[in-house]
Amino acid sequence: MERGSSWPVRRDDQEDTSMIASKLHPQNIRSSNKWKAALQLLAGMERHGPKPCVSTYNTTIRACNAGDQWAVALELLAGMERNGPKPGVSTYEAAMKSCGHCQQWAVALELLAEMRQHGLKPNPNTYYAAIRACVKCQELGVALELLAEMRQHGLKPNPSTYAAIISACGQCRQWAVALQLLAQMKRQRLQPNVNLYSSVISTCVTARQMDVVFQLFEEAHVHACMSSEPDKVVQERLELFRAMGCE
Repeated sequence: MERGSSWPVRRDDQEDTSMIASKLHPQNIRSSNKWKAALQLLAGMERHGPKPCVSTYNTTIRACNAGDQWAVALELLAGMERNGPKPGVSTYEAAMKSCGHCQQWAVALELLAEMRQHGLKPNPNTYYAAIRACVKCQELGVALELLAEMRQHGLKPNPSTYAAIISACGQCRQWAVALQLLAQMKRQRLQPNVNLYSSVISTCVTARQMDVVFQLFEEAHVHACMSSEPDKVVQERLELFRAMGCE
């Protein structure tokens, strides 16, 4: 579907918009069928008032994300660009998450470029959404380019961003890249947790880099003792790899 094309939104004059609003409580928004109720609520507000604000559009786009309706999310974004209210950074982030959820990584990158054209500056969360979209499609090279771009713009990636890319390294069997990212985290004083170490270790095991594996286990053990995470998790996985004859 082309950006900006018309999307058939049902507008039921008899619909009780307040009742639909209660259905869109944050606790229920993840349900896959809530996007239809969200569209009905938005349509009712457009026709009868009050005029929907950016937050209302953001909530509706997030509902589309939960329902795998990335094309509907894009149409809502296009409608905001045409008629207002103007989308904000959070709006683009929600739309990119919807694209990523449906493995539309190229569209997510288009949105990242589009928000700049509208004078909006991407933040770490919007970059994370774009990177997640790339990771879901195993576009490791593009994800790494986005990570470098973040740093060029003075934005500090959060641990979740590194974890997503390191996960892609495992899928693409790029153990050396995973190690580089782990080292980069340490230089930025970001504390890797046990799960992140486990992801790097699994990547190295697949590549039969066992010397590196046991070095990482030792590091993870130290970090686990320094944090609130139980170091027995690391030890149990070490015993598992030994049982597999990987020493």
